[in-house]
Amino acid sequence: MKSHTTIKPDLITYNTLIKGCALNLDYETGLQLIDDIKSRSDLQMNAITYNTLIDLFVRVNNLDQAHSLMEDMSASGNLKPDSFTYSTIMKGIKKNVKRLPKERTIEQCFGYVQDLISRKVEIDDVLFNCLIDVCIHYKDMDRAIDA
Repeated sequence: MKSHTTIKPDLITYNTLIKGCALNLDYETGLQLIDDIKSRSDLQMNAITYNTLIDLFVRVNNLDQAHSLMEDMSASGNLKPDSFTYSTIMKGIKKNVKRLPKERTIEQCFGYVQDLISRKVEIDDVLFNCLIDVCIHYKDMDRAIDA
């Protein structure tokens, strides 16, 4: 990010800019912002940063990078995917239903829910509805009803 003053953007500013990139489908600027954050020793990506970047990657249909970032989030130590993370990934899966294998993908989504349950993280209505939406988009009403 270009700085015309001596004031350096903080993580909230970067998160806001990344959200703008997601809304405008501006993948390249989003990647530049990630590089900017990583180049600064005084900043460390938080859950909001990861989730906002995952949203950007989902919106530009780059699910591989979204999954990779989710793995990076888990590997970072103190951050783990939450309901927002998984619901964002599921929205991306729903958008790409024609190119993703049905059984593996549905199992993966149910696995996300199991991960949260095992960590005693509350499953919100958004995540639950995303899980049902994925099942419906794959025309698997039995799984949707069982969810």
